Parts: sequence; structure tokens; C-alpha cells
Amino acid sequence: MKTRSPEAGGAAGEADDALTFARMAATGIRRVEHNSDDGLLHAFGPKTVAMLTAENAMVTDRPDITLSVSDAISRSGYPPPWVWNRHRLDVAHAHTALRQYPEALAVLQDVRRELPEWIVKQRYARDILAKIVDKRRTLTPEMREFADFISLPY
Repeated sequence: MKTRSPEAGGAAGEADDALTFARMAATGIRRVEHNSDDGLLHAFGPKTVAMLTAENAMVTDRPDITLSVSDAISRSGYPPPWVWNRHRLDVAHAHTALRQYPEALAVLQDVRRELPEWIVKQRYARDILAKIVDKRRTLTPEMREFADFISLPY
């Protein structure tokens, strides 16, 4: 990911700088991912930094970067389901921003299959589906069923 110049300033430049330092640190720990044993869900490493990079790309309206970063992340071994699926919501949001609605809905359905009790509590998932619903003239039966499942009025 290209880092902005200091002249660009602002929070976006600071976030890029922070992610650059985080990538350097993640590489320096010489592990795939460090996960704390204290039960507080502290984790750090290359995958964590990649997921934060994808999230930051959505915040800065760069869904193309979110998807390219996400394609490079392997799920094997880490992260735990709720961390991974939070990242997958960023991926669904990126697809929605690019008007790739079937792909976005497929990601949401994947999250639902893995953690149905979690996704119904996620406002982010409802917001993503609301954007899809808002842009469609008619909803597919799958969209209606998913909207009902997460209690999104349509």
C-alpha cells in the first residue's frame, strides 16, 4: 500500500504511517502471529496488520485495496472466527461499494454460516445489506431471507 507524503497530512496520512510501522514490527517478531495467553484476545502479526490495512482502506474509500489485501490473507491457523468474520464484513462492504452485490451477499452468507448468532448482532452487517437493498429495484428471495434473518426492514 502506498504511503502518503507528510504534506498530505491528516488522519489518513497518520494511519498509513502507523500501518507501515505495524508491518515492520509484525515482520520483526518472526512469528506467523502472536496470540496472547491471557484470554484478552490480544493478537499481533502480519495477518492482523493485513486485516487492519483492509479496514483502513474501507475507511478511506478504497474498496479495491480492501479486496486485494484480503485476497492475500490466509485464514489457516489464525484468526479466531469473530476476528476473521469482522474482516469479512469489510470485504462484503468493499464488494458493495464496487456494486458487486452478489459477491457481497455471498460473503455475508458465509459469515452467517459460520457465526449465525454473531452476525445478527452486527450493525455493520445490517448497514451493508441496507446499502445493497437501497440500490436494488427488486430484492432476490435470498436477499429478503437474509434481511429477515438480521432484522433489517425492507
